[in-house]
Amino acid sequence: MAGTDDTNGASGSGSELAAAGSGTPAAPQLLGTGLMQEAVSQSASMAVQDATTYLRNIQALTMAGMAVCIEKLVQTKDATYTTLMTDLNTNLQSASETFEKIGTAASNVMKKFSSGS
Repeated sequence: MAGTDDTNGASGSGSELAAAGSGTPAAPQLLGTGLMQEAVSQSASMAVQDATTYLRNIQALTMAGMAVCIEKLVQTKDATYTTLMTDLNTNLQSASETFEKIGTAASNVMKKFSSGS
């Protein structure tokens, strides 16, 4: 029928869609590859978003813990609170490194599924 799109909502360049809609044997593979790339992209994006949320939550907890430590340090002059503050900073650094690892892993996965691979 004229004016209908037989690509089932697939995205791609005009030539890719033209080839996909032409009924050639490569059409299902092209559409499958495009859908696969879209699914991988969305999954990688969600992983990075979750890592961002994780880092943001760790930062909030660290800042709250630091505030309590500083308050108690001023009140008591107990050096234990400086050790706790160091531990809090170590945890925040670890969360930052985890965020970086997740971002790098997501990027590497995306490269494996990029167009032309």
